[in-house]
Amino acid sequence: MIKRKGQQPKDVKPPTLKRMTDTEYAAYFEAFGAIKGHYQTLCLIGDKLREVETTARNLGPLDVPAPAPLGESLEAAGDRSPWEVCASLMRLNQNEVVLCRRVCEHGLEYAVIDQSPVSSIHAKVNGRTEVLRTGDNPRQVLREFLRYERETLELMVNNVTEDVRLLIAERFPKQDLRRVVNEITRACKSVARVGFSESPLDIAHAQKQGQGVRV
Repeated sequence: MIKRKGQQPKDVKPPTLKRMTDTEYAAYFEAFGAIKGHYQTLCLIGDKLREVETTARNLGPLDVPAPAPLGESLEAAGDRSPWEVCASLMRLNQNEVVLCRRVCEHGLEYAVIDQSPVSSIHAKVNGRTEVLRTGDNPRQVLREFLRYERETLELMVNNVTEDVRLLIAERFPKQDLRRVVNEITRACKSVARVGFSESPLDIAHAQKQGQGVRV
């Protein structure tokens, strides 16, 4: 998953639960305060992935017979040709996620690559570039990258929900505060878009395939 260390998202106000009892009020703001940092992360990453979806939908033809000069080149691995940057997908803190391509034995290969600053600890230990997804079809590579990131966000939401349940059970024993847990879970799912079965990129791909069908 893309790296997020060092990010400092802006403050986010907690969602409002209507007709709260005094106990619900106390539990909600204590629980939300405990997981606010995770909530901010979900907001930030959800927004960034929506940017990737927009960029992916607006990409022009990529699967041309041979790569033309595309600007920046990333380092080659062994005897392989260097990756050529096709498009910048997102910037997060000092990292940048890019879509690249290169010539290989079977033709063109595409990849989603996470670039770290040269001075970062990660770059010094593991190298500046991390290949996140590869394949022969650029849009399939993007779909797989987005799907993996969405699944990871869903796991983050599940972890937040479990943290909230444990905190409320410890701090407010024998109280029925399911509404509080459900409201915080709903808020986290909303910003992370958990529950959306298809991304706009998947829908656009399906529509394009459907347009090619003739009866």
